[in-house]
Amino acid sequence: MCEITINEDVGFGRPCIKGTRIPAEIVYERFCAGETIIELMLDYGLNRAQIQAAIKYEEVVNDR
Repeated sequence: MCEITINEDVGFGRPCIKGTRIPAEIVYERFCAGETIIELMLDYGLNRAQIQAAIKYEEVVNDR
């Protein structure tokens, strides 16, 4: 199941976690800054798969 969506009517067309308005980029930046997946899950009320999908998406897009 795809957890990242791009919709011009949501988040100005930025890739967001499906069913939310949370940009994948923000989750990824916070993760890279040292926050744990669990901290992100608690802050956003998301599950592990959603957080990991955002991180993976940004890693692929940014070739990291």
